[in-house]
Amino acid sequence: MTSSLLMARADSVDAHAVARVRAALQAHMHDPVRWLAYIDALLQSGQPLTARSVLTQALQRGLQGSEVEAMIARVSMLATDGVDWDASACAVPVESVTDGSVAAFWNRQVPDAPEMDRLLELLAQGRHEAVRQQALALTQRAPLHGFGWKLLGMALQQQGRLSGHGGRAARFMPVDAEAHSNLGTALDLQGLFDEAELSLRRALALNPGLAQAHNNLGRVLQSLGRLDEAGRCYRRANWRRT
Repeated sequence: MTSSLLMARADSVDAHAVARVRAALQAHMHDPVRWLAYIDALLQSGQPLTARSVLTQALQRGLQGSEVEAMIARVSMLATDGVDWDASACAVPVESVTDGSVAAFWNRQVPDAPEMDRLLELLAQGRHEAVRQQALALTQRAPLHGFGWKLLGMALQQQGRLSGHGGRAARFMPVDAEAHSNLGTALDLQGLFDEAELSLRRALALNPGLAQAHNNLGRVLQSLGRLDEAGRCYRRANWRRT
């Protein structure tokens, strides 16, 4: 992938130019060059926070390579709104990809909807070892896609095995309440109660109706000796379930 494939530099990029690049991306959502061109256009037009949001979406789809690493660094410097956005968490070591093969490589990495549905069905059936094996293979194939890390952590928890994979799932899926709840549960099992409380409160901020997160937060608060707060969490969990 060469810089000539990205939008040419200009003194300013107007709204019409950004709209054209966005339309090109929407027509070719599996083309990593279009993603980078759109992010570049947003930065040039003075929209770094939107660029950061789009970059997060691209990383969750499995976008990777040296150009992507450079874009992460660039966005991290420009998108300074005080919100904690850990760009280093996106820098999962992956195999280098040649410029000519990047689109095809990316396309075969990202799981499609039927594959994700099959994994969720296995989880619902209680086939946790099958989920673990397939989710592990998915994380190796698409290490920047949060779904594999999320399912791997859930399967290991169901098997009673401690896992650090919930942290990656939460970083790659920052608005997924279940991912933050799962991380909180894993931290609780490791005795890291303060960190667990933060993750579980983040989950509930994203989804106040998540009964399991209320229950797990109650357990964490009980471990911290905050019994009144724990009782309220347990009542909320029971209310949500009914």
